[in-house]
Amino acid sequence: STGQLKKAYISFALATCTRLLLMDEPTNGLDIPSKAQFRRAIAASMNEERTVIISTHQVHDVENLVDHIVMLKERQVGLNIDLDELGRLLRFEQRAYGEDLSDVLYAENSLAGMAVIVPNREETASQVNLELLFNALTQHPDLLERAAQLQPSAALPHHD
Repeated sequence: STGQLKKAYISFALATCTRLLLMDEPTNGLDIPSKAQFRRAIAASMNEERTVIISTHQVHDVENLVDHIVMLKERQVGLNIDLDELGRLLRFEQRAYGEDLSDVLYAENSLAGMAVIVPNREETASQVNLELLFNALTQHPDLLERAAQLQPSAALPHHD
């Protein structure tokens, strides 16, 4: 099956212990248990000497593994930022319908109400929701610039 073949390729790639590992859509064709196994295998293989670059549309499959994100738009780098830096700039929250949205930079309906992005005014970095971020930047390319303007001490990340 496609999933079995994909698992063999992933196993071989990890077994090479190469310093740079490039993976294109590694979780396509994998069932749910295999995706969990993939995440565990990648996490176990990561170290300071190894760089793993994953190209994917399945952000939920890898979002807890990444520490830096590069988003491409029309063959150009649209976003290049460390996730901790992004989490200090933006806060990703769930809000109930009817709650105040005056501070919201982006919102979309979700099963739990509204998934929103707001400027992060907390002391700690927010957990980044990559799918929500992608949707927001697709509709509002100036989102990060607007957030940085609301936080004068924040350094503006690279975003074209």
